Amino acid sequence: MLYKVKDGIPQCRCSGVYDILNTVNGKLYVGSTVFTIRNRLIDHRHRLRRGVHPNRHLQAAWNKYGEAWFRFRVREVCTPQECLDRETYWIGSLRATDTRCGYNVCREGCNRQGVRHSAAARMKMSEAKRGKPNGRKGIPHTEETKARIAAVKRGKPLNIETRMKMSAAQKGRPKSAEHKAKTRTTHWSRSSQAEEVKAKISAGLRRNALT
Repeated sequence: MLYKVKDGIPQCRCSGVYDILNTVNGKLYVGSTVFTIRNRLIDHRHRLRRGVHPNRHLQAAWNKYGEAWFRFRVREVCTPQECLDRETYWIGSLRATDTRCGYNVCREGCNRQGVRHSAAARMKMSEAKRGKPNGRKGIPHTEETKARIAAVKRGKPLNIETRMKMSAAQKGRPKSAEHKAKTRTTHWSRSSQAEEVKAKISAGLRRNALT
């Protein structure tokens, strides 16, 4: 089945098997995804462009020949449950693990998208990351980013546990004169609004009583 190609990527929004073909020597890399082939191929290309693709053979070929000589293709559309079996079939059929024909390392499908890590695995990953600096630490957000974050969070009430943590964190901290002034202004504004609402409700009740 043919799919529309946009910016070199087939616009296939189904799960299935795909390949990345080196048009210079005919070697290819076979993979599968339980989500959408389009998004998976975009991810492959992003990693290759950055030089961080986990398949070092494919990355080395990409670096040597250049992006223009590679083609991203849909090999077969199938259900998520069939992906690994069909990937294994195509790896064997196309001899993708033979270094003369392809870049695959495993003879069997090894797609891990959608697989949940065990508690032990999550603990190991957490320990490995512990102590490593945050990549964005110290980098201020742009005003546009701040506005988007505020828009997303606006209107979402905090649960009681979060509010207690925030309250505990603020206790004992000295407040600046500017912060105190803002607090007084906000409190006065809310109080005024509350009194205005009460007055409107009272007036409405009086009108209803007279009618």
